[in-house]
Amino acid sequence: AGIAARDEAVAGIAARDDDDDDSPVDLSRYLELVTRERSRIATGVALQGASSGLSLVLPYAIGQVVDGCAGTWKDGAVAATAASPWASPSMAAAGLFGVFGAQALIMVARQHVLNVAGESVAADARNAAFKSLLGQEVAFYDVRESGE
Repeated sequence: AGIAARDEAVAGIAARDDDDDDSPVDLSRYLELVTRERSRIATGVALQGASSGLSLVLPYAIGQVVDGCAGTWKDGAVAATAASPWASPSMAAAGLFGVFGAQALIMVARQHVLNVAGESVAADARNAAFKSLLGQEVAFYDVRESGE
């Protein structure tokens, strides 16, 4: 059902032909192609937000590690060390590794989702252009060069 609806929409875009009009490009036709991918684009934007949020956590985490190296870990203050989430250098390293790993996975997912959405929009645009070319009268090709 989704493929049939997409083909009908692409055919509708291709059916609108402004061959006598040399006005600037109407972006609403392209926005129609993009709106069908809005869920993927929204997912990509959400993943970008998550990745950016993790990027904001990193300076804090690294600061905690530096503070721990400069103070708590060297002083041997047992109570402060036990209360800290960065209780030891190995715990801090594991935490930072986890944050970096999560950020990397989120960035890969974002890139994949947005690539799929972009390729789908480009394929729909190519299909619309091809259907428009196939639907032209022969006189259209007498006036305009195509395929060169």
